[in-house]
Amino acid sequence: MRLIKIGATWCAPCNVMDKRLKDFTACEYKAYDVDNEDDETIAVIDKYNVRNVPVIILEGDNGEELAKWVGVVSVDEILKKVNENK
Repeated sequence: MRLIKIGATWCAPCNVMDKRLKDFTACEYKAYDVDNEDDETIAVIDKYNVRNVPVIILEGDNGEELAKWVGVVSVDEILKKVNENK
């Protein structure tokens, strides 16, 4: 299971989520910046049809989307979904 955050450095809500997820260890965590147009970032944006930031996605072991949040969300809400999908 992996938690993915897609955001941007210029986005205030994204910066809030960066602080909230700074020490996230409940599962693998990966952050992507939309300003970084490398192939991996573009592939993730396309795969999950990201149109706004921040987007937080809980991805299963097979790459399937288990949950998706747009905007600022509490870490407790994320942890609840992580625990439900263990």
